[in-house]
Amino acid sequence: MSGSWQINHLKEAQRDLKRIIKVFKSKTQKEDYYNFYESLLKPLAESGIHPLAIREPIPGGVSLPDGVELLKLRINVPGLTGAFSKLRVLFLRFLERKEIRIVAIYTHKDYEKRPPEDFIANLIKKSMH
Repeated sequence: MSGSWQINHLKEAQRDLKRIIKVFKSKTQKEDYYNFYESLLKPLAESGIHPLAIREPIPGGVSLPDGVELLKLRINVPGLTGAFSKLRVLFLRFLERKEIRIVAIYTHKDYEKRPPEDFIANLIKKSMH
């Protein structure tokens, strides 16, 4: 994926995506879901922001340096229903170096609202190295 912003995934986020895709039975469904996910990243790679991205509160005990933001994509995946259709992509945006770091990918089947604060805090700390 080309663009002026670099997209990186924490290993945990890569595992999250694989786990979600594993749910699908057919190879075509798996490929379609992966391609849909990749299409979500295009605006991030091009401009560093997505029209559906919202700022997320920083967990207690964590501080982000100036120019780093925690954001989340809230997507309802077409063709799916229920909690599994509510895809969430949590990411850090490093403004100065034009980098997006995906820290977690989950559905409402995994977490009804948002992952626990200590879980998010741990992912942010890993992302800052």
